[in-house]
Amino acid sequence: MRATRVLVLAVCVLCAARGMAYGTDSAGKDPSKEIGISVRDTAGVKVLRPVTGGIPIPEGEAPDGTRFALLNSAGAAVPCQTKVLARWKDGTVRWVLLDFQADPPAHGASPFKLRWGREVRPARPQVPVEVRDGVRASLVSGPVSVALVQDGLVRIGERLDLRLTMTDKDNRRFAGVVEHVEIETEGDVRSTLLATGALRTPEGRRAFGFSLRVCVYAGLSRIRLEPQLLLDADTGLFQEIRELNLEVRPAGSDWTAALGGLSGSSLNPSSGVRLFQVDDQAFRVEGTTQRGAKAPGWAEIVEDRGKVALAVKDFWQQWPKSLEIGPEALKIGLLPRFEADAYAHMKPWYKYQYWFGEGYYRLRTGQAPRWVIWVDLSGDGPALARSANAPLVPSPDPRQAIAGAVWGEVAPAGSPGMAEYDRWAENLFDNAYCHSLEVQRDYGQMNWGDWFGERKCNWGNHEYDTPKHILLQFARTGDPKYFQIGNVAARHTAEIDVVHFLNEDLRHHLEKEVGDSGAYPTRPGLVHQHCVGHVSGFYPVPTIRDLYAELGNGTYLCLSPYNLGHIWTYGMVYDYFLTGDPWMKDTVAKIGENLVKLVEDRKFDFRTGSHVGRVNG
Repeated sequence: MRATRVLVLAVCVLCAARGMAYGTDSAGKDPSKEIGISVRDTAGVKVLRPVTGGIPIPEGEAPDGTRFALLNSAGAAVPCQTKVLARWKDGTVRWVLLDFQADPPAHGASPFKLRWGREVRPARPQVPVEVRDGVRASLVSGPVSVALVQDGLVRIGERLDLRLTMTDKDNRRFAGVVEHVEIETEGDVRSTLLATGALRTPEGRRAFGFSLRVCVYAGLSRIRLEPQLLLDADTGLFQEIRELNLEVRPAGSDWTAALGGLSGSSLNPSSGVRLFQVDDQAFRVEGTTQRGAKAPGWAEIVEDRGKVALAVKDFWQQWPKSLEIGPEALKIGLLPRFEADAYAHMKPWYKYQYWFGEGYYRLRTGQAPRWVIWVDLSGDGPALARSANAPLVPSPDPRQAIAGAVWGEVAPAGSPGMAEYDRWAENLFDNAYCHSLEVQRDYGQMNWGDWFGERKCNWGNHEYDTPKHILLQFARTGDPKYFQIGNVAARHTAEIDVVHFLNEDLRHHLEKEVGDSGAYPTRPGLVHQHCVGHVSGFYPVPTIRDLYAELGNGTYLCLSPYNLGHIWTYGMVYDYFLTGDPWMKDTVAKIGENLVKLVEDRKFDFRTGSHVGRVNG
């Protein structure tokens, strides 16, 4: 689809407007010590929620010993946790991560100011998050607690136990076994527990790794979960999975549940009801005649101590998904079971069907998909789902942020002479890029965040760094809609397109079946270019060759991860600075370490062909 490629090329120059860096009007104050911040609700929900995001600081303005404080519109200090993410060459702060809480009006915004200096006094929350080390590492804030459990993953508030369970192609059952736990972030406003381990059979046989990040927020009843698969199996080009569930087990036996999208009364555990989001346009409630289009992705559990809500971010966008009520647990189907012919209707085959086997999923070794799930111990499923899909982010004043030079020579929206460009850029984003994702149905667990159509059959793998340019537009405008899409795009690249792990089967496939390695060694940090299925291996090389011949694509099959002209990392770097996401940082570091080693070992080819400009930076 040539039009799609032209569209994406246009999006990737979305923020290439060059211009002077515009300063701010000091109005009698010292602008070097203060920056305006806006927190805007786009979910239509007014409730106190966590806010996490990075703010750029001009060079030389925040040396060692600088303290940061966040002020609300009345000038009062708001509890705010800070962490330095990056420094300028002179050692001063370049990016600082903020964690605070806000309740902007529905579809409105709340203003704040970030102030810094040696004499600044930050505020502390009344009910800070406490880290308790003991037999079981735990996070506590008021009545909310999260702790490891012996036979599962974590226990939430003495009300819910979480377990990760999997069934493979051969119907062997695995459960997540925690092998290491650490407090990844320790702070008064937000603390994060990171549990890592492996999916194992009852006999101890290992499939591959997993991780679970759990965030607790000061005084809030909301908890953020981020389960992730780490496909580091010892053998196999693909890991074949029939189903993967995050099981939510109430502490007591007397409980009922409700599912978003399912009308009717509360459901008993014995009901066995499963809501199955088949694709981006249809869900069904198995065992009933109820059908729908896009399920909201929330569930509520009612037990002795009240109501608990759960919501899966981007539930229908990341189809297949399910919510199932069983005798012992509410199961969130991260990779739900499906019938062998369930996806024959999703065409063309090379766009959607590549990862579906006969009733099982095929995930390639080296990938690392993850999910975001929110829990609210106060229980409001619809509100939780809306806010989960549009989390609050701090938007620094574009003129001040861009004047700090971290974004390069771009002009903030609304600058003199930029009116026509601003209209064009917004129209391109809304009515071209986002619209194309919808009408082309660029959705699915493996696909969400990417765009389709390179060479008419390839997923783009963000050629020309789509997330970079969308996040630049967030910087130019302060509009969170750009952040939401840019963040999803960066996460896709980091989780799906990058080779994080290697075994001998994957090495053999890349070096012997795909080839094109030249002098480049095969190791973690490789990145796949635009490709059928995002990465190679789903179809035999001759099948791809025949498809390319049918479409008139030539003989270069785009299966190799050795093409140095197709490594795009700025979007992931910007995403890390805007979110503080440690996995994003680790991914960029892994890619960078591979490239640095190529140079050190004199294997980096600076004389490559038509992509020499990109390869050499």
